[in-house]
Amino acid sequence: MVKRKFKYAINHYLSIQPRPVHIGTVARILLRDHNIPHDTFDQDRFLREEDSDEIPADRLEVYAQLLDVPVDLLYQKD
Repeated sequence: MVKRKFKYAINHYLSIQPRPVHIGTVARILLRDHNIPHDTFDQDRFLREEDSDEIPADRLEVYAQLLDVPVDLLYQKD
């Protein structure tokens, strides 16, 4: 089985959030407080390593703040 490799570790940090925090919660906060639509968040979460697109620095900073991690940890490293 081939494992899909995403460019950013957003899904990983979403998966280890405390129980009341889940994708729907984060998506609502992003839209309400930062005007980032759910579809944009989904596109960002599922960018693959080989994709040429990048998440803009300001949006990546918002994700890092919501997930309570430094921005550099959102970059996938293996």
